[in-house]
Amino acid sequence: EVKLPDRIAVSQVTPLKLHMVAGVGQWLQEYVAHDHVVAAFSRDSLSGYSLRPLFNGRTKTAHADVHQLYSSAIMPPAELDPTTPPADGGGVRQLGCLTYQDLEQHNLSDFNRTAEDWASGNMPLWVVSAAVRDCFIRNKFKGWAFRPVLSKGSEMHRQYEALWDALFKKISINPLNFF
Repeated sequence: EVKLPDRIAVSQVTPLKLHMVAGVGQWLQEYVAHDHVVAAFSRDSLSGYSLRPLFNGRTKTAHADVHQLYSSAIMPPAELDPTTPPADGGGVRQLGCLTYQDLEQHNLSDFNRTAEDWASGNMPLWVVSAAVRDCFIRNKFKGWAFRPVLSKGSEMHRQYEALWDALFKKISINPLNFF
């Protein structure tokens, strides 16, 4: 089961620029955004997110102009394949892009979380729609990088699988190499 923290307290917030989304710490899959970014999400009628106050851990007051982005929209389970090998200590690792079966059958939001705990501490990853990526590009926002989410059986997915198969074959030539 994944954890969705809906209240974050930090001792200080480095001034967040108007066009920024920032991660909270190095291992936490949670993000904060400036009011300016949130206003663009609202203008574009993006769905599936809400805002939580970002609290100062010492004063117990909310930081001004900066909010925790929150989403409780959970994706269906991702497809496991050779790019999701077993992880040390259980579970699986994610080496490549996430792949899903029949995503068009699901009523997905623009902001979603994975059903799997791909990150540390049972934290899901964020999966956002092309509309979110387009909003970022159009407004020249910074702080997030995007990679494709693949539909199993699509042409892009077949090309992706072929590239990974070629890489796995090259790596397997030496038995000491592995993922």
